Amino acid sequence: MCGTSDERLLCKEGVNGMIIPQTPIAVDHWKMTPMSPARVFFLSHMHEDHMKGLTPTWRHKIHCSPLTKRLLIDKFQFDPSQVVELEPGEDHLVSVTDSETSSFRMTVSVIDAAHCPGSVMFIFQGYFGKIFYTGDFRFSSEIMDNLPANYTTDVDVLYLDNTFCSPNCVFPTRAAATEEIIKAIEQSSDAAKILIGVRNLGKETLLMEIAKRFQCWIQVTERRLEMINLLNLPNYFQTGSESRIEAVPMDQIKSSYMKNHPEMMAILPTALYIEHPHAFTACKNISLVPYSDHSSYAELHEFVAMVRPRKVVPIVGEKSRGVFGGSVCHRADMSCFDRYCDKSPGVQIEIPDNVRNVMKRGLDHSSRLNRFKFKRNLQQMNPRRQRPKKMVFDAATPEKNQSDCTVAIATPASPSSKLNCSVIVDRCWVHQKCRLNAPKTKLTKYSVIKSNKFIRQTPIPQTEL
Repeated sequence: MCGTSDERLLCKEGVNGMIIPQTPIAVDHWKMTPMSPARVFFLSHMHEDHMKGLTPTWRHKIHCSPLTKRLLIDKFQFDPSQVVELEPGEDHLVSVTDSETSSFRMTVSVIDAAHCPGSVMFIFQGYFGKIFYTGDFRFSSEIMDNLPANYTTDVDVLYLDNTFCSPNCVFPTRAAATEEIIKAIEQSSDAAKILIGVRNLGKETLLMEIAKRFQCWIQVTERRLEMINLLNLPNYFQTGSESRIEAVPMDQIKSSYMKNHPEMMAILPTALYIEHPHAFTACKNISLVPYSDHSSYAELHEFVAMVRPRKVVPIVGEKSRGVFGGSVCHRADMSCFDRYCDKSPGVQIEIPDNVRNVMKRGLDHSSRLNRFKFKRNLQQMNPRRQRPKKMVFDAATPEKNQSDCTVAIATPASPSSKLNCSVIVDRCWVHQKCRLNAPKTKLTKYSVIKSNKFIRQTPIPQTEL
């Protein structure tokens, strides 16, 4: 029987990644605890929502595609030996060794996910059976037809990209959406500036097709041009000089901005608004085209029918929100795929002792120490504010050259403040070393008067002031 969204509760969820239950495998999951069972880490692609928690202090090996390896080293300055590249279309033997006596091996097959440059799907095979993890992907029958037959048979668990798993998510193929975008540009004025909203990585194929069709350069940011050069893409892009067509960040295209620039035309090639088709109808110079790098609802059904897994588990959880903050929990319901699932019994997972020993060992001390140093450096770079918050002093502030200070009385800055009485502060605001002869009492609250300094406060009834 197919798994539902409840099956995902067994996973250690990241943002759009997880630690696969009863295994030491983590895919797109980087928020680790010292006792986490994950020991082997995979990155499906370089989008930010799949890298939450990944920082330059990461010290474990990362397995990914060759293109993703280039982008990853460029972004985080990792040592090349730390990133293991897995060539798509091949099977790889991955060894996990924690000590001389605790180690195991598994087979990992890598498939092009057709989502963005470097994106891949993983098929894991080992004591846990066969696990198919799609990550973000766009289904096409051409890609699946070229796969070996054993890739899509006898799959125990399918972790599915359910970004658009809803009957309302109906959109065309990327080829058809590209033609719609080209038609919209042709119908615009020749003098109009064309803005195309894209993410930092992805839709390079669309931009190149537009450049070839109109025989023009595509203007991009310097950072995006650096990434394009790392990907060894054809020379259709430039920076600095003005081009008629420009690729800009998606969040730059807003109704308020475009209404003030009627001479421009903006195109948003995304299916994020597929359930909100009237999102930009008030702005006539913004065109929404459902060009998607994720699979549509119909394509997901075709894919699951081809794989016939025993369980289907959603990658995007029930707590995810839509483009306007609304709930999309219905997209995590995998019961719609029940009729495609293989009803035969699957593998009864028994974790070998050597794997159990690997999973029980905590993260190495050096990794935790590096993470601590990184956070400490961030705190030093961004010191806390030195001024008190929501506090005013009634008594006159002592002069800086005064040797002895009198008692300073502090009262709330507003009636809504949490402090409901005046307090005596046993350390002067100006002279940090000045001690007042206030009675020794239990610490009741820590003040924000001085950063990195705890200041004792003694409550005093208002009648005694």
